[in-house]
Amino acid sequence: MSMALRYKGGFYSYNNVLYDIEIWQEGFTGSVSDVAFCASPLEIEWSEVDKIEPVQASHATLQLYSDTDRQFIDLYAIKAGSIRMDVYRSGSLYWSGTLDTELYEEPFSYLNNYGVKLT
Repeated sequence: MSMALRYKGGFYSYNNVLYDIEIWQEGFTGSVSDVAFCASPLEIEWSEVDKIEPVQASHATLQLYSDTDRQFIDLYAIKAGSIRMDVYRSGSLYWSGTLDTELYEEPFSYLNNYGVKLT
């Protein structure tokens, strides 16, 4: 099954660097939705490895603004590896990875207008 673009959005970092986010979902059909971000939209943590290592492990936490209750629940109820996020920094691919379905956080103290964390 092929992946299709599901959500997209962008924000500027503290240094006015443009970051574009794309979330791709396997088997999705429909129109692309724009997303809004929380105050701290993206955090990427890089593991400390030797500089000659060919692959550097990392993980990203994205914080999306949810207008309605459970707006992004479809990103939780999925099989592993079927959601991918691409991060572009100034137009070039900077980070890419798949969503860990067990690390979806949504507060239950609000009905709407809250932040959702995806890792």
